[in-house]
Amino acid sequence: MPIPKTLLVALTAMWLRAPGAEAKEPSEHALGVGYTYDNLWVASGPPLAFHGLDFSYGFEVGHAVVALGALSAGLPLAGRDDGASFSLREIYDITFDADLWAGAGYRWQLTERLAVVAGGGVHLRYLDLNAPEVQAIEHLAFGVVAVGRVSWAFRGGWTLQGEALLGLDPADFVHGGDLRVGLLLRPSIRVGYRFGGVR
Repeated sequence: MPIPKTLLVALTAMWLRAPGAEAKEPSEHALGVGYTYDNLWVASGPPLAFHGLDFSYGFEVGHAVVALGALSAGLPLAGRDDGASFSLREIYDITFDADLWAGAGYRWQLTERLAVVAGGGVHLRYLDLNAPEVQAIEHLAFGVVAVGRVSWAFRGGWTLQGEALLGLDPADFVHGGDLRVGLLLRPSIRVGYRFGGVR
C-alpha cells in the first residue's frame, strides 16, 4: 500500500527536528605565524621591551555570536632596556614564551567570502629568559585582551585569517607586581579551514 504524502511530509519534518539531525555550529581553525611585542613594567627601573616571532593556533565557533581564542608559542629574539637594544639569543640560553587567551565576539559576514570578527577575553602569558651567567627573567601574568580578525575564504572551506591582538596583564604571579606586561601587541596571519556553512 503506498504511503500517503502527508505522512511522508510529517515523518520528514520529525527527522529534521531530531537532535541527531541538527546542524552543528560552524567552526574555523587556523595555524600561522605572528610578531610579538611585550612592554614589561618594572617597579625598580625603566620598562623592558621584547620583540619576537610566534607560532599560533586560532579557533572560532558559532554563527554571529562566536566563541574564539588562540594558543601560541614563540621565540623572543631582541630586547630593549633603558634605550639600549640587544640580542636575546646572544645573552640567554633559553628564550621562550607561551600565550593562551579565550573569549567571545561578534562575527559580521560582509560578503560571501569576507568576514570580520571583533571580541575580547581573558589572557594568560608566560615568558622565560634563562642563562647561568645572567639573572633570569621568568614571568607569568594574567589579564584581558581585545581582538580583531579578518577572514577571507579563498578556496572551498580554506581561509586566510589576519588577527590583531592588544593585551593588558596587570596580575603578575611570579614577582608580585614588580614585573608585568604593561602592553602586549601581536599581529598574526594564519591559514585555516572553516567547517560548516556561511551565514
